[in-house]
Amino acid sequence: NKKNSNTALFSGKTAFKLYDTYGFPIDLTADVLKNSNKNIDMKEFEIQMSLQKEKSKQSWRGSYETYQNLNLNKILSELRPTNFLGYEQSFSEENILKIIVKNSEFKSLEDTKLQASLIFSSTPFYAEGGGQVADTGIIKNNSFLFHVVDTQKRTNNVYEHIGYLKKGKVVINTKAKLEVDFDRRKRIAAHHSATHLLHSSLRRVLGNHVSQKGSLVSETKLRFDISHPETISRDIIKEVETDINMQIINNYPVEFMNCKKEEALKMGAMAIFGEKYDNDVRVVQMGKSNNKPFSVELCGGIHVKNTGEIGLLKIISESSLASGIRRIEAVSGMLAVELFQSMEQNIHAIADSLSVASAKILDKVTKLVEEKKSLEKEVKIIKKEKNKNLNLQTKEVDLRDIKLNYIFFEEKDVRELKNLIDNLLSKKIKNIGIIIANNNNKVTIVIGLTHDLINNYNAVDLVRLATPILG
Repeated sequence: NKKNSNTALFSGKTAFKLYDTYGFPIDLTADVLKNSNKNIDMKEFEIQMSLQKEKSKQSWRGSYETYQNLNLNKILSELRPTNFLGYEQSFSEENILKIIVKNSEFKSLEDTKLQASLIFSSTPFYAEGGGQVADTGIIKNNSFLFHVVDTQKRTNNVYEHIGYLKKGKVVINTKAKLEVDFDRRKRIAAHHSATHLLHSSLRRVLGNHVSQKGSLVSETKLRFDISHPETISRDIIKEVETDINMQIINNYPVEFMNCKKEEALKMGAMAIFGEKYDNDVRVVQMGKSNNKPFSVELCGGIHVKNTGEIGLLKIISESSLASGIRRIEAVSGMLAVELFQSMEQNIHAIADSLSVASAKILDKVTKLVEEKKSLEKEVKIIKKEKNKNLNLQTKEVDLRDIKLNYIFFEEKDVRELKNLIDNLLSKKIKNIGIIIANNNNKVTIVIGLTHDLINNYNAVDLVRLATPILG
């Protein structure tokens, strides 16, 4: 190629490609190049060789991980699907079927540093899915304590309880107590039920074009992504919050029903587009509006028993995620109460600093803003008059039939420079004015032209030419 024909060094990258892709030996390439008095860039060749070796290692690691996953799938495929007990209870006593470490099966576990997984035939732990985070908690008996940090649904719907041994020794085929972190689960359940109410309210207020595009339900907040073409106004946010909190205050029962998918859809249950559902589905129904359920959705997640358990809902943010997609975040229960308490504390602090009652803050701030604008206007007028009368001691350079006047300032307000350049060029002809100001080591340049030069020169272009020189 042109690059290699015009240099004394032959590209090491090209030499490596000849070697790696076409099997052309490096010494043979070197012999051919001797006729052209060229040498191979061996440093570049060695870099390419090192990169290729690293890729090979990564590929091997990937193959090994694939093998490991296949081994785990083989272990779990021998088991029946895990029986989920979590809709009705948060603890149970079960027999340990499997202990898995690094995708391999063990009969016991004593190492507290290794991440491990315990498998049971039944569990109260909810596995992450449908936007809801996994349950955490503990598994224990008289011989050990195991902290569950994650629960995942694997091959054949087998639940994997992932975590770390804290003390003792775990042995298969022994009984253990499974205890979900109940307080955390209650917060998750409240956010999940609140998400259903939010979805329904948004459709009622904004329109049926609203559909779920993603969600996250955790113990700290709910996040809900919807299809909607524009910013949701504060007034609408307020209307939606009121709508949902009325459902919460009325403490309606949350009802659950297992049925066929077709039957559920005929009932008006909302199914999430793109979500895969079995033929047998679970319907979650809550709230009431005009003697009809406020929300009816297909859902396999954990929910409250009554809407009152949600406590309170407060939307904390509304933003754009992508074109036509809005993201809403909210908190419920004590998290919402704590948010209101924090906001109230801030309001009182502002009121104290302004020496007014909390109810008068808006009036006081509005007055202060108006006063600030008025003072800024007065200062601007004063500075403009001052600059008009300012005798600028500029330096002058003759450029053929054009004169260039320039001046330097230290710590000059950048906003004044426009008025100063007008002053500098006042009553002049065929003149270019330059003002350079240094404020805290930040250099600003302003260039102006008299009217008779505007058709021949562009001040913006001159600034672009001067900027690199000033750094």
